[in-house]
Formats: sequence, structure tokens, C-alpha cells
Amino acid sequence: MPFGEVTITLEDVATLTGLAIDGDVVVVDIPDEDWSAMCLRLLGQAPTDLGGGVIRITWLRETFDELPLSASPQTT
Repeated sequence: MPFGEVTITLEDVATLTGLAIDGDVVVVDIPDEDWSAMCLRLLGQAPTDLGGGVIRITWLRETFDELPLSASPQTT
């Protein structure tokens, strides 16, 4: 790798986001028009600027920064 370049690893993402990386992998082939429906089903919300299956980390943090008091152990 040339000097000055870096590779972002999954561990880096986990550290920055606080998301667990030790569970089952979720890999799906979803047509673009169904991404919003999938986000609604899995997350309960969908970003308004969802395009090509890309979800901004800032949206995730802004939306899910604090867990509700009724969060289950699986949620935490």
C-alpha cells in the first residue's frame, strides 16, 4: 500500500460505531426499490436519502444513539 493510504477494517467500523461484529452475517440481494421496506422491517425506520442500499453512519447514530427504556436484551 502506498504511503498515506489506509484500509478501513471491520474492526475499525465496530470501534467507531459501537456495533457488534461477532454475530451472524446478513447478506441479501435486494432490488433497489425494496431497500426502504427492508429498513422499515429490520430497523423500524428508514432514512429518507436511502439510495442503492447505502445507509449513512451519521443517520444510524442520530436515529439510534439512545435505546428506548423498553429495549430488550437482544437490542442492547
